[in-house]
Amino acid sequence: MSDAPEYVVREPDGYSSGFDTFTCGHPTLDAWLQDSALRAHKAGSTRVRLLWHLDSASLVGYYAICPTEVRRAELPLSSKVRAAMSAVPGFMLAKLAIASHAQGRGLGRDLLLDALEHICDASDLAGGRIIVVDPIDDGATAFSARSGFRAVDGHTRMYLLVQDAKASLDLE
Repeated sequence: MSDAPEYVVREPDGYSSGFDTFTCGHPTLDAWLQDSALRAHKAGSTRVRLLWHLDSASLVGYYAICPTEVRRAELPLSSKVRAAMSAVPGFMLAKLAIASHAQGRGLGRDLLLDALEHICDASDLAGGRIIVVDPIDDGATAFSARSGFRAVDGHTRMYLLVQDAKASLDLE
């Protein structure tokens, strides 16, 4: 039996097959991948990472991250993030999707861990103190909550401090 991984995560450079057939159960996520992902990645406005199943060479998931900032007044956070800044720099996990046929295998969790590791690396290089998500539905909200994200009062937005992500990944 081989020790090779069954899945691999890569940036989309040179990989555009499978975009047209990808379906995750949310047409908006499917359409963004098909219509905008490569363009946003090439423009540098978003970093896209793709999850490929090695045996079938099929696209089974993706995520997109981008820099963002959150107005300090909107954050129900302690003074460790509030500081003196009017806005808190960070990253948005803008998209995360697993193909319908591959859901329920823990791949969403694995893809999220890859995203958090990349965000923590980017934070070390360029700064950034917070990670935000805008869950697409109740299932995504529950997934985010199980993954350590906390709700922003009065919004669907959720956040995780970069320092908490680093601690949970043993990166500190």
